[in-house]
Amino acid sequence: MEVNVSTLLQLEHNCRNSESYAELKYIIVNETRKLVSYEQAVFLAPNLNRKLKIESISDISAIDSNSSYVQCIESIVNKTIKYKEIKEPYLLD
Repeated sequence: MEVNVSTLLQLEHNCRNSESYAELKYIIVNETRKLVSYEQAVFLAPNLNRKLKIESISDISAIDSNSSYVQCIESIVNKTIKYKEIKEPYLLD
C-alpha cells in the first residue's frame, strides 16, 4: 500500500472539518485504511468511570456492548493501561 503526503493531508483535512463527533469517529476507524492496512479498527474513549469504552468499530454501524468481541477488547485494554493516565480533560460526553 503506497502512502503519500497528499493522502495524509486529505485525512487531516477530513478530520478537522468533520461536522460531528460521530463523523470524526467514522473517519478515524474507516478512512485511515488509506494510510494503514488493517482488518478491524476500534475507537475507544474514556467514560465517566475512567474506563475505556468502544465507541466505534470499522465497518459496523451500531455497537453491541454485550458482544463478546466488544467486552474482550475493552477488558484487555482496561487491564493493560494505567487508569491514572486517563485525565479529566479527555472525557467526552
